[in-house]
Amino acid sequence: ALMTFFTTSGCLFFFAFSETLKTKYLYCFFVALTLGALTKGVAGLLFTPALAIFCIAQKQLLMLLKNKHFYLGLFSFMMIVLGFYFVRDARDPGFIHAVRENELGGRFLQAQGDNKSSFWFYYNNFINFRLADRYLLVPCGLLLGLLSKDAAIRRLTGFSFLMCLVFFVLISSAQTRMTWYETPMYPFLAIIIAVCIHYVFQ
Repeated sequence: ALMTFFTTSGCLFFFAFSETLKTKYLYCFFVALTLGALTKGVAGLLFTPALAIFCIAQKQLLMLLKNKHFYLGLFSFMMIVLGFYFVRDARDPGFIHAVRENELGGRFLQAQGDNKSSFWFYYNNFINFRLADRYLLVPCGLLLGLLSKDAAIRRLTGFSFLMCLVFFVLISSAQTRMTWYETPMYPFLAIIIAVCIHYVFQ
């Protein structure tokens, strides 16, 4: 739950920065990214590929790479997170090796214990358990959001769907699959559902 809070807030701060280009949102993004990484390691960074794709799609990548505040935020993130890992490894030798085996290679490349399942494990869980009574609101919200006359709603809907899609592909590609791995995706599914409900009430 704590990691999901940081990943959700971080992504929304990045979206707010994309919409307004206000530096404060960029720094808030890096704070959330740092706290997410300190909470759950590599798992706290799994939305960054989706954010990079979004940035490219919005034609803001070059602008971001020219922004000095981006590098200040990135440097602060690296200093804090890598500093933690190196200090922890100095106190507990082998810590970084264990992280590399468990988070970067082991769980992703090989199923741990009895947790091997099909690529569609999370999709089936989504349909049959998590949103069994309202999953159809997701495609409805996606369609209504992308066709909305409000440009901000279109962008937020597309952003939320992109976050879900890339995150889903990443965790589904891992060989170890557990029901709680999908949790960070649900706030963005909730946004898409909210677009549908908002449309109905409007």
